[in-house]
Amino acid sequence: MLKLSVIMPVYNVEKYLPKCLDSLTGQTLKEIEIICINDGSSDSSSEILNRYAARDNRITVINQENQGQGNARNCGINLAKGEYIAFVDSDDWLENNAFEILYEKAKKFDADIVEFNYNEIFECSGQIKKHNYSIKLPENKVYNYKITKKYLFGTISVSWNKIYKRDFINEYNIRFGSGRRAQDGVFAIKAKVYAQKIIFENKPLYNYNIRQGSSVNSSSSKQLELFQSLADIKKFLIEENLYKTYKSDALKDFIKTISSTYNSLPESIRPEYLNLSAEFLGSDYPKLIKSINNGNNSFWENLFSVKNDYYLGCKRQKIITILGWKIRLVKK
Repeated sequence: MLKLSVIMPVYNVEKYLPKCLDSLTGQTLKEIEIICINDGSSDSSSEILNRYAARDNRITVINQENQGQGNARNCGINLAKGEYIAFVDSDDWLENNAFEILYEKAKKFDADIVEFNYNEIFECSGQIKKHNYSIKLPENKVYNYKITKKYLFGTISVSWNKIYKRDFINEYNIRFGSGRRAQDGVFAIKAKVYAQKIIFENKPLYNYNIRQGSSVNSSSSKQLELFQSLADIKKFLIEENLYKTYKSDALKDFIKTISSTYNSLPESIRPEYLNLSAEFLGSDYPKLIKSINNGNNSFWENLFSVKNDYYLGCKRQKIITILGWKIRLVKK
């Protein structure tokens, strides 16, 4: 019996792909299938996939024209035969016993979802940092958003730090949006709402590679699709009669996401991005501007401070604040 289906979209990641595939084929849990969707790569990713598939019959390679991560992941879900499903980004990698630990925990608690911790790897600086959850999750007791009230927006809404029971995903027809962005948020929120049994594993089993040029952090107009994803989350919460209850938490999460994305965009599309932000947030738009201008600074830091500004683990500028005026010394 296949215990786990690993779904991995692949797009122009020849530099990172071998390390990711090695971490998958070397898992101590052997009863897995690895579904690789080559999403129109133009580099040597296709050749690397075929080479690995030739020596490991657990690997299936699907080739398609570039349609984005969301479409590729949905393709993988439809093909999956494992009892549980995991999503992996092709520039990341896992600890070699990750799936064994997660599958055993899933079976022990009959979980719909097993959420697990991860390391943030800053490629530019080489810094490795264990992710810190903003809320405390029980490790040996099942929970859901009704039991743990802050859970819905208290943890990062991505797909790759969880494994999901396949029957659960299909029962509720949980799928990704078809946009170029993966729309992890929509998928994750739906899964969090529908899951009755969730269990947490605090060991950092996944290594999330934070790099310039990735699909998440790339400075391109594709980031503008973010607003469709946020609108889908809001629509879903309204349909489930949850928006009034979680409006404050959802708004904080939306503003945090919009603000952090703004900092990754080139100057040329920032005006358009802010216009879309104003349209989406309405009367709450000033809160976004305050977040962008002040970040997490204290009152006094907004008056007088000298701070280094980091992006993706790399120092990019020094910001000197004098009586609220900011002088930016940009690193070439």
